[in-house]
Amino acid sequence: SFCTLLIRMSNNEVDISDTDFVEELKEATNSAVLDYTSYPLTDGKIAALSSMLPQMRAVTLILEGCHLGEKYAMMLAKGLIGTSLMTLDMTYNFIGPRGMAALCDVLPMTKITCLNMWANNLGDQGLRELGRVLQSTKLT
Repeated sequence: SFCTLLIRMSNNEVDISDTDFVEELKEATNSAVLDYTSYPLTDGKIAALSSMLPQMRAVTLILEGCHLGEKYAMMLAKGLIGTSLMTLDMTYNFIGPRGMAALCDVLPMTKITCLNMWANNLGDQGLRELGRVLQSTKLT
C-alpha cells in the first residue's frame, strides 16, 4: 500500500551514513512522497537515490534547499528516466544552466508534470533549455 514517508528532512537532523541512507531508501520503496528538504546529500546518497528511483513508487520527490549544484543535478537526471515521479521540486539547488540542460534532456522520458525550479541560477541558457522541453512535455 502507498504511504507517505518524510526521511530525515530537517537540516537540524544528524546526518546518516550513505549505507544507512540506502537502507532507508529500501524501506521507502512503496512511499508516495520522498521529502529531503534541506537534507545534506553526498555523492553516495545522490548515486543511491538516482539508481533506486526507478524501482520506487514515489510520485513526488522534494529536494528543496539541498544545494545540489550542477554535478548532482546531472547525476540525478539519469535516475529520473522510468520513474513514477509526477512532481519534482528542486527549489534552491543552484543547478545552473548545465544542470538544467541535463534535466531537460531526460524530462521528455519521464512522467513528470509538475516541476519547481525556483532559485537555481538557470541563466538565459537554462531558461532556453526549459522553454525547449516545455514544448515536448506535459510540464506545468
